[in-house]
Amino acid sequence: MDGKKKEKIRRIYAWTAIILFIALIINISTVQWQLPISIGVYIVIIMYYLFFLRKDKNVTTKEYTQPVNTPVIDEEDALDNNDSEDAGNAG
Repeated sequence: MDGKKKEKIRRIYAWTAIILFIALIINISTVQWQLPISIGVYIVIIMYYLFFLRKDKNVTTKEYTQPVNTPVIDEEDALDNNDSEDAGNAG
C-alpha cells in the first residue's frame, strides 16, 4: 500500500474508534446496557491511553517550572498601596 491509502485507512480507524468511544460513554451514562462490561472496557481504554499513547510521557517538570528569580507577575500588574486601599474601602 502506498502512503495515501495507509493514511486514509488510519483516518477511518480513528473515526470509528471515536464513534465507538462516544457510544461507550453514552451507554455508561444513560442506557447502562451490560454496565459492568462497559465500565471494564472503558477502564481498559483509559489505561491503554495513559500507558501507551501519550506523546508527552518523557517530558520533565523542568520545562514547566519557572526560574527562581523570575517574578510571577510583572511589576506593572502588581497593586501599589493606593490601589489596595481603594479596593478595601469600595463597598
